[in-house]
Amino acid sequence: LLAKVSAESQSKIDEFVPQDIAMCAWSFAKVACRDRQLLRLFADKSVEKVTQLNGQNLANVVWALATVQEMHEPLMTIVARTRADTIQGLGPQEYSNIVWSFATMKGLAKWTDAEIL
Repeated sequence: LLAKVSAESQSKIDEFVPQDIAMCAWSFAKVACRDRQLLRLFADKSVEKVTQLNGQNLANVVWALATVQEMHEPLMTIVARTRADTIQGLGPQEYSNIVWSFATMKGLAKWTDAEIL
């Protein structure tokens, strides 16, 4: 079932709005699906649509990547260098999920605490 959903998601990714991307990324990670190609695609699309992502969308995608340990440097770099007060809808829960993601994901040691949000 997950393979079919993955294939369908990949074929329709260009139709996804930011919430679709975020919820699909979160859902795949939540069920422990390790479809790295699909998660990278969600991250790539998040980079393309970064100005349209709200805090919850961003937190969900970053959380999904960290949950499956899929490093996506372009997205993580954008998140690390974006001021928290410039992200619409970034509340305490979303902020803590992003910080957790940075703390959890391997390969992110190059960023200092001061650089994250």
